[in-house]
Formats: sequence, C-alpha cells, structure tokens
Amino acid sequence: MKHSDFQIGTEFFTASGKWRCTDVGTRVIVAISLEPRETVRLWMDTKGERVQETFISDDPRDLIGPPYSVAESVFDEYDLDGCSTCVDDFADKAITADVVAAEAHFQERVECGRGNTERGLELLRKAMSE
Repeated sequence: MKHSDFQIGTEFFTASGKWRCTDVGTRVIVAISLEPRETVRLWMDTKGERVQETFISDDPRDLIGPPYSVAESVFDEYDLDGCSTCVDDFADKAITADVVAAEAHFQERVECGRGNTERGLELLRKAMSE
C-alpha cells in the first residue's frame, strides 16, 4: 500500500493480522491491531491487596477511541510495503506456520522476562514476507 491509501478508519492487513488506521502523519501511519490481544487488569481486593488478571480479549470496546485502551503501532515508509487491503495476500500457509511458531517462541521469551520482543517479531514478519 502507499501512504496515500490510508485515512483514519482504513482497515488493512499485515502478516500479523488485521489493523485499523488511527492517524496519518506526514511520513507514518499509526494503527491499532484488531486481533485478539493479551490484556492485564489490575485492581485492589477487599483486603487492599493488588490483584492481577491476565487474559486474551477480543472485546470490541477495547478499540473505541481515541484514546484507545490498546497500544497504537507506528508504520513507517518501509512498513507500508507489507500492508494490504486484501487478506489473501497473506494466505501462504508455509509463511503462516513459520510466523505462528516464531510468535510462540517470542511470547515464551516475554513470559520468561527476557524483554520486549515486539520489534523482533516485526522484523521476522517483514523478512518472511520478502
């Protein structure tokens, strides 16, 4: 896709799933993922102790904004080549299987406290789509 193809509300696909454009800058696009996402909810119980609940959410209310309750991602001019309005552009099953395996590996690293690997996932997806 080209920068001019985007406007606020445009929905598009990448190798990681479906996205919605939330802002169009001079050189970048900002978007939120429409895929189910890990959500962490914190609250205080009746004893005043902090309780943390982690779960996968696909609640559409998470996508209402701005401000959004999910992280916005920035797509620069190098990322736009990996965007499409057609999901079939990402239907190669071998690539999909590799991405799923890599995501599981990176998710395991995150859960073990080995840092943020989101950029690593983006680079992997981009390399596999080339």
